[in-house]
Amino acid sequence: MRRHFHKACFKTYWKEKNDEIVQIIKCKVSNNKIRYKGWRYNNENDIIEGEFIINPLNQNFGEGFHIHRTKNESTKSEKFGFDRIIIKDKNTFYVDSPYVKLMPKDKDNKKNICEQRYQAFVWRKE
Repeated sequence: MRRHFHKACFKTYWKEKNDEIVQIIKCKVSNNKIRYKGWRYNNENDIIEGEFIINPLNQNFGEGFHIHRTKNESTKSEKFGFDRIIIKDKNTFYVDSPYVKLMPKDKDNKKNICEQRYQAFVWRKE
């Protein structure tokens, strides 16, 4: 696993739109963990980072988490999610990545509101 994915750079695409780049991701591998950090395509202030723990018996499947945040103060938000990954081959990952989005307080609500969002990506090595 380390041989194929350590210091690899991936472009991610929406599952439905395979021609639209969503994120640029860089990976590091240690044992059966793939740690990654990246940013939204054309917006380096929109950051994502996380890790996958790959099943040591069947090295095509794994689970992990990610944190997604923005640096820009005007659109500041933070999201997190628990992902599932399928390693199709040495160049392609399929990632199911639902996340919980924390919505800022508005004038009607005294508390923050969270909502679950669903998304799926195809990661392709450059």
